Amino acid sequence: MGKFQKILHRMYTALKSIHLALILIGYLIITSIFATLIPQGKSIEFYSQTYSKPVFFLITKTGFDSYFRSLMFLIPLGIFTLNLFTCTVTRIVSRLKRRMRFRPGADIIHIGLLIFIFSGMITLFNRKEGSVFLSPGDSVKLPNGYELKLESFIYKTYDYIRPRLWESRISINNSSIQSITVNKPLKLGKLNIFQQSYKDKSMVTVLDPYGKSIVIHTGEIINLDEKDLQLIRVLTSRKDFATEVIASPENQKTINAEAVFRDLNNQASNNRYILFSIGDHIDINRNYRIISIVPRLETGLKVVYDPGFIPILIGIIFMGIGLIITFIQKTGDKKL
Repeated sequence: MGKFQKILHRMYTALKSIHLALILIGYLIITSIFATLIPQGKSIEFYSQTYSKPVFFLITKTGFDSYFRSLMFLIPLGIFTLNLFTCTVTRIVSRLKRRMRFRPGADIIHIGLLIFIFSGMITLFNRKEGSVFLSPGDSVKLPNGYELKLESFIYKTYDYIRPRLWESRISINNSSIQSITVNKPLKLGKLNIFQQSYKDKSMVTVLDPYGKSIVIHTGEIINLDEKDLQLIRVLTSRKDFATEVIASPENQKTINAEAVFRDLNNQASNNRYILFSIGDHIDINRNYRIISIVPRLETGLKVVYDPGFIPILIGIIFMGIGLIITFIQKTGDKKL
């Protein structure tokens, strides 16, 4: 055996080593755990202000600020992929040569894991996403040619605070209307649209004793003589403790709405929230009166392009099938 062949044989022996696989798996698990504890993809200023100088130096110089794109992750993952590929091929070839009993469970798991790794790399380097906030009546054009228009946005709560449902009703190319909720994204071609968040820009106008209008937005506080009131939200309908806001071009001009204020001076949970309608006085001396309530919500949608999503699912399916086959084979062995 020549020198070059010896080198290749040593490399081959190392690549199919189970000890190498265990070391790499341990390394990837430990470093990935540390990476999840460090915010990824932030600016240099963020890390310098958040961490001490030694930790800041360690994070930025080792690539832990973008770990899953760094060489300290990609190189070990690449070696592990070669190790897994070598073991899989060696196992299959060896069984074929020896004409051993066909037991494909472990091989299918390995193939599924390889597909999963390659799909993850596709996602890592090709995934694109963006966010957009829309008010009812607003529209946005997507890169794949679709045009989305927000017809209405529904926000329901169990009480006045705890969210129960965010739902965006979207018209596609001014025709069909689809609903998007947190657990029900909309798929348009290769794009997925997720219900991500919302913004509450509702406002209440109060007339003071001198005839001056005071505009209060959600979250702001109005200081009165005897108490301080914070505007929590604006309601368009209320049923028992279930409340909701339906934001649409029509009801953003409605006068049939209620304003929920929190009494910051009253710590009793049952009496902290007060509802007012247009025309109501909000102080004991009846000097401050609500003259306008305007509900205004904006929906936050995330648009995601992920070419690796389907291959990842295929990899998971392969691994699931392999585990089922392996379990059946092991059960059969015990019966024998």
